Order: sequence, then C-alpha cells, then structure tokens
Amino acid sequence: MSQRSETIQPIRLRVVEGAIPTNFPSGAYYLTGPGIFKDDHGSTVHPLDGHGYLRAFTFDNVNKEVKYMAKYIKTEAQVEEYDQKTDSWRFTHRGPFSVLKGGKKIGNTKVMKNVANTSVLMWGKKLL
Repeated sequence: MSQRSETIQPIRLRVVEGAIPTNFPSGAYYLTGPGIFKDDHGSTVHPLDGHGYLRAFTFDNVNKEVKYMAKYIKTEAQVEEYDQKTDSWRFTHRGPFSVLKGGKKIGNTKVMKNVANTSVLMWGKKLL
C-alpha cells in the first residue's frame, strides 16, 4: 500500500502486547523501502520503482520508550514527481520494472530513477 504521509515529528508508540526486553539496547533501527506505487494520474509502478520511504524506530531503554518517524528520501525523481503545493504525485520516471500509463516503452530517457529504497547505512555521522 502506498504511504502518502510523512511523520517528521517523533510519535511515541505504546506497547500493545508483551514488553520491551529489559536488556534491549538503546539506539535506532532504520528501515527503508518503497513508499508510493500509485500516482494521482493513473500510473502504477512496481515496488522496486517506488520512491524510498525511510522509517526510524528509536529505542530508549532508560525511559522504556519507542518512537517512530517516517520521511521520503529527497532524490531528484522524488522532488520532480511530488508537488508539495497540491500534495499530489505524477510519475515522470518509469524505472526498470514499470511502464507509466500512456508512457513510451521505447525512447524514454528517464528510465533509471534513483528510488533510494534498497538500503540504509550509517557512515560516520551521516545516514546514507
């Protein structure tokens, strides 16, 4: 399912069942994956062509809290395909596994968009 909203301010999650282990380390778990598969103009893309959607779960073992945040990775394709003013998407890059509705199958020069949805890595003090 497409994820259309970002959660920039951390949201405290509550434990519904079970408990966080007492020896669970404090830190962050980052998860990246595709976030949007359908635009507002009838095009659908393969999950591997969807835009990168980064989620973060931060664990605070001292206060026994888990917080959640989610945000789209600002690639050139994401900036071009998402209109902040109208809060709408129009795919212009087809990606290697998808063809846009009404898009050209041959001669489309915007084939390999950077979807940034395959991995995340902490390098120094930077999240890549």
